[in-house]
Amino acid sequence: MKSFITKLGLAALMACLISVAPVSAQDVMSPAQMKELAKQQKIAEKQQKQMEKQQKEAEKQRKKAEKERKKAEKRQKAIDKANDAAKDAKEAQEDADKALAKLEQVKASTTDPAKIAKAQTKYAKAHEKGYIHIHDLDFLTLTTTCCQIDLIKLFKNGFCTGHGYLRAPQSIMSYSSLACIAIQANQNEMHGGQSV
Repeated sequence: MKSFITKLGLAALMACLISVAPVSAQDVMSPAQMKELAKQQKIAEKQQKQMEKQQKEAEKQRKKAEKERKKAEKRQKAIDKANDAAKDAKEAQEDADKALAKLEQVKASTTDPAKIAKAQTKYAKAHEKGYIHIHDLDFLTLTTTCCQIDLIKLFKNGFCTGHGYLRAPQSIMSYSSLACIAIQANQNEMHGGQSV
């Protein structure tokens, strides 16, 4: 072997080693084995495609489920909002019914002739005969109604509120402030309109 290496030289040996082709599966397999390998590769490729298809379908289903979940949340929010509005409306109606029922009780207890008799006799008779109409008769025994305040007379010498005495106003600012206080205090004790 030594003599062979020396004859060809080291360079030739290297060229021989480089030119040798690598051994492939085709060189060591029979044609039947090659056919079987090709068949298995096709099956593997088909399975890979099926897996990719299934993954795409699963992703599609996940997106669809997410979309449906968002729609359901939106519907639930709308239902909750409608329920809240219905609850608020029901509470408001209950409050209105309570106030209306109380007003009807007052009206029923104040429109009978005995209550009218508490008004001055000649006016009560005129009302019963239809010559005049006593406005807001329902509230006759409860509060005053629809009055006019004579502010000039009220402030001429000052007045007592029941909690203290107010002297006559000395400027337009104090006059207007006291007028507002008088109107508000009177409104708290009556119903209906006022004029000054």
